[in-house]
Amino acid sequence: MRRVERTQSVHGYDQLGMKSPEKASAAVKVGDPVVIGDKKVGIPPRKVSEDGLVARFAVADTALPAAVPQTSTGTPPRCWLEFTVENTASLTEDEIGEQLYFKGRFDASKFAIMLFLPNGEHLVTQMVNRMSGGFLLSSIGGDVVSADHFKYILFPEDYLDKIIVEIPTVEEIEELVRVESEPLPQGFPKERFEERSGIVAQAVVDTYGHKARREEFERRLQKIVDSIFGKLPPSDEENQVYWNNICEAVIEETVGEDGEGGEDGEARLIELEEKYPTLQAAMKAL
Repeated sequence: MRRVERTQSVHGYDQLGMKSPEKASAAVKVGDPVVIGDKKVGIPPRKVSEDGLVARFAVADTALPAAVPQTSTGTPPRCWLEFTVENTASLTEDEIGEQLYFKGRFDASKFAIMLFLPNGEHLVTQMVNRMSGGFLLSSIGGDVVSADHFKYILFPEDYLDKIIVEIPTVEEIEELVRVESEPLPQGFPKERFEERSGIVAQAVVDTYGHKARREEFERRLQKIVDSIFGKLPPSDEENQVYWNNICEAVIEETVGEDGEGGEDGEARLIELEEKYPTLQAAMKAL
């Protein structure tokens, strides 16, 4: 395997947090428009300093949605690797959200990697169900980096190829799981971490080169993305800043900063807007 990576190309950083020279000056200026069809969409200004990101990955299980009261009666897991259907059933959205951060920012792409955990689809569905639309919107769109994390699950069919180049080994994925889990909480047993990370890593490897499993993963991740968009409230004066960040990430993922996505990127953006009316309305409000 040449590399397993998830780059934050929007901000010009590679997986090690090193700035790429060829992208260092490619940031979108305030007010720079992107032409989409017969209209121009202005990308809003960035609202936080740029940050390096690391690789992401994902796969699935079986699931049924679970609706539970928003009252915590359990002890929150100490790490996302500890999440199970049972120990998240009584957690509040804040308690769940605490374990979904990466380098200080909410990381919606973890919804994908957690699909690799046992009974992963049921688990992630339950977690999304426990979060209100307002909480999801403010978490995902809290700043441009959090929104950047979200864009990695917007097109499930691209996810594995985007983060993995060539067939990975279990050892390589285990190392990435370790990085994704840093810093490990105090008292988290090393044996427990190795057990859970091994489960995730093996699931990634088993799925990566298996057409039917990849398609099933994509289907499950698409359901999660659909569920998230279905809960996000429409844009208004109070939450538009969150939607702006999400819209910027969507634009950069499809048509690109300078329209380099071409007709294919434009078609993908139009497809997203038609599929998710709240996104379309937020785009018009830019």
